[in-house]
Amino acid sequence: MNSVRPATRRAVIVGGIGVAVVLAFSACGGASRATNSGAGARVIRFDVHRKLATPDAIALDEISATVAPRPDVLTHGDDMVAEPAMPISFTDAETKRVFDAQMRAASQAMRRYASARAAASDGYVLASYFIPRFGVHWVKWSLVTKAFDPAHPAMLLYDGDGADAHLVALSYYVRSPNPGGPEGFAGASDEWHRHFGDCYGGGFVIGEGIGTADICTKIGMAREGGFVHAPVGDPAEDADIRRYIANHPDAAPRPNFASNLVAGADVWMLHVWNAPTHANSWGIFATANPALRTCTGACRSATT
Repeated sequence: MNSVRPATRRAVIVGGIGVAVVLAFSACGGASRATNSGAGARVIRFDVHRKLATPDAIALDEISATVAPRPDVLTHGDDMVAEPAMPISFTDAETKRVFDAQMRAASQAMRRYASARAAASDGYVLASYFIPRFGVHWVKWSLVTKAFDPAHPAMLLYDGDGADAHLVALSYYVRSPNPGGPEGFAGASDEWHRHFGDCYGGGFVIGEGIGTADICTKIGMAREGGFVHAPVGDPAEDADIRRYIANHPDAAPRPNFASNLVAGADVWMLHVWNAPTHANSWGIFATANPALRTCTGACRSATT
């Protein structure tokens, strides 16, 4: 097992209580202004009160926790470490045959969800804005608690924040108690990784590296109550959130929105960069794509 080098991260200690809130560039791509490029392009707005479909809400609740401790031992790639994937190789012809069949199924999924609009029509919901090297995340939460299926990824990555954004990668997001990750693609080349302490409001990530569900809820409540004056992902929101948490030391009441803290120790992620238009020089199973630097089309991100 390898320890990891956190990538694209910026930790903020909240209210002197020793809880690291990792926001902005790790969670929402450093968004600071809305832009609309392209005819009729529109950004899909974050709404902490968004209601998920019942199967998705149930699945997200199932993988949620009250605390999010980091495991003592991390696997290669945990915490979105950005580096090339190891080469794909096979020890026998049968393994390669199974792998090829799985990749064909993945390619069909790639074509099926070519646009974010297609993902939305099949129940996926926007879960982040643009993150350089990772893209925009859409999730179908009901698939996270199901077994790995190359034809049905729980997460899809796009190049922009609007409905017409183009698919750049599939992302398999699977709950598994296996200490090495789920049984995924045949062979030993798929490198699964984990995120710890992801905080969601209405199924949209509003923090990462959060230690408790109480802090996660307060991040959402600060935004809900108008105490945050910057868009989700803007570095300027950190001070407002830190101030809100410091001024509200008591346990948060039951919020008026769905707040979820995903601890992450048993929830694994695998990116598959199989889009013909966004080839990844770091390999098909790399955690990040170094060529995916800017948001395109309708964007919220300051990286445009």
